Amino acid sequence: MGKKPITAIAVDDRCHKVEIIDDEKVPFRKARIQVLGEEVQSDKDVADTLSVLKSCLQYAIDSSDKSSRALIEDSVPKHLISSILEESSLSKLTDTLTQILKLDTQTKYMLLSSLNSVERGRILISALNGYSYKSELENRIIDLAKKSMEKNQKEYFLAEQLKAIKKELGVSVSEDDDFQAFMTNKQLNLCLQLQGMMFTVGTICVALIIGLPLGYALFSYAKHNGIFGMNIYHVPIVPIFIMIFLVGLLQIVLSCVLSSNLKKETLVERIRYQG
Repeated sequence: MGKKPITAIAVDDRCHKVEIIDDEKVPFRKARIQVLGEEVQSDKDVADTLSVLKSCLQYAIDSSDKSSRALIEDSVPKHLISSILEESSLSKLTDTLTQILKLDTQTKYMLLSSLNSVERGRILISALNGYSYKSELENRIIDLAKKSMEKNQKEYFLAEQLKAIKKELGVSVSEDDDFQAFMTNKQLNLCLQLQGMMFTVGTICVALIIGLPLGYALFSYAKHNGIFGMNIYHVPIVPIFIMIFLVGLLQIVLSCVLSSNLKKETLVERIRYQG
């Protein structure tokens, strides 16, 4: 008798056990219970909580279809769920959900201990939102894992295809070959431009490093021997800039032509070229 009364839901009333009555004349045990009355709430609070609770319940049910975590007890028939969503009484809805939802012990204790239907509704809203969030997070993680797996599978499949093509073409295949070794059009254009710039800079440097001293040597020889009447040496600034412009223009034209031609080639022809 000194123990705390146990709160329970009996039919449409909330009650707690007051006393266990043992009667040897009957094959079952009897109990004396006390019916607990609901706390009076404003109609607006009840209506708002009922609307939000139904929305959260529907969203959680939709999320449960894609989640491995169960929301409702397995013994609950599916047709009962649709009828629950049509319930117009907040008190009955919270009591029903308390019985059929898979809730942790602490949450169920809080629900059974409260005589305030609005408070119970808010507790269930919090629990349903937590379930929906965890389900979405779980689904997001699974989707990311699937995309990563699909990408790896595609890369492996393409790599194997390229190796097979290279073998058919008689091109040597190493262990490190994969499809990433074959450049896309954008990468190909960038590569050609970089190579062209390196060629242009190299050509200009060679021309200046070798051409200027050689030109001055020829001037000195001509001046010493009185050839062409040369007496004053000038650095050929204008011809140098003209040379730089022409070499750069040539590099741009060649890069565009080569890029256009390679774009027209098939993947097999590129593989043969790169092999």
